[in-house]
Amino acid sequence: MKAVTDATFNNEVLMSDTPVLVDFWAVWSGPCRMVAPILEQIANEHGDNLSIVGMNIDENPGTPRTY
Repeated sequence: MKAVTDATFNNEVLMSDTPVLVDFWAVWSGPCRMVAPILEQIANEHGDNLSIVGMNIDENPGTPRTY
């Protein structure tokens, strides 16, 4: 899964030609750790049709507040 930041969110997500699923996650979140392998599997199976990216909310607080 590709990582995005506050600085790259616009280009990588909003300007993308394909649909993008954004996983807003945190290291300390148990549910985030549980979902990550499933998102990786989906990305591997459907990578031609959509992008799945992850954003660490602790390192990038601006974008998650907006969305």
